Amino acid sequence: MHDIITIGSATEDVFLRSSAWEVREDADSPTGLDQCLPLGGKIPIDELQITTGGGATNAAVTFARLGQLRTACVCRIGATDTSGRAIVAALREARIATPFVQSDAKLRTGFSLILLSGSGERTILTHRGASHAIAPARIPWPRLRAHWFYITSLAGNRTLLRRILSHAERIGAQVAWNPGNDELAWGWDTLAPLVRRCAVINMNREEALVATRCAADDLTGMLTTLHAHAPHAMRIALLTDGKQGAYAFDGARTWHIPSRNIPAINTTGAGDAFGSAFVLGRIHGWDIPDALRLGLANAEGVITHMGAKVGILRKLPSRHALQRYEVAAYA
Repeated sequence: MHDIITIGSATEDVFLRSSAWEVREDADSPTGLDQCLPLGGKIPIDELQITTGGGATNAAVTFARLGQLRTACVCRIGATDTSGRAIVAALREARIATPFVQSDAKLRTGFSLILLSGSGERTILTHRGASHAIAPARIPWPRLRAHWFYITSLAGNRTLLRRILSHAERIGAQVAWNPGNDELAWGWDTLAPLVRRCAVINMNREEALVATRCAADDLTGMLTTLHAHAPHAMRIALLTDGKQGAYAFDGARTWHIPSRNIPAINTTGAGDAFGSAFVLGRIHGWDIPDALRLGLANAEGVITHMGAKVGILRKLPSRHALQRYEVAAYA
């Protein structure tokens, strides 16, 4: 029996940091900013790092390393490439069980190229590969037993998601879900009944805007929509908002934890670090404010290092030490 099993993406990540990337404002860009480089030019790279990533493996490291939980990971890698072997080796090094890792004879391991600006903001070029081809039929469901399941992006695989939720309900496990863009594209009518079966639903503000169709400035509307009519007694809607911090709503009260002015080297993996550490706090029986504090502490560790796993905390801070992070009720 595991304490928690993470399910979702696994990739090889190559980080390239250069002060030569030019960031320009662009009203037509989805983010309002473009990361530019001259076509045909030769750009100097200040720093390069090759590591492993993907929401499922990133979260698993938080649970195993920081939480010392009995952790396993369900993901899919290429059967013959070195990237897949590196992912399995990294999981085992973190003492994460790998019997549920699938191999794919046709697709190569997922790959992401992360272009980091001097400020730590990034553009990600990604090849999904085997990462988004988890086969429900190859999961040994009778052996997939845990107190919690932490679901990340499933490449829009509704069959897999519904199977996980039904399996969790059958064995009495809790579910935390951080949906990916492919899941958000289903629309709220499809998402709502699935969201309501989870103990924790975790999105960033842009994702919540797409999922709920609320006005861009209606934060309260997003949180209440994500939480609405949920029968789950532990139900929490968790919403991250970049430099504005994060919010958690339990159906009665909203808490806000502001981000601190920490110089960022890399923001990739910060959301995984925050969400998984928040759930870890809840698994340990912590209240919502202290779980938010743990989430922010873990995210700060990640953004001050290259890579999505290097900065994940190695020791659980005391709740007393975490009081340096301000948490307040949000009106």
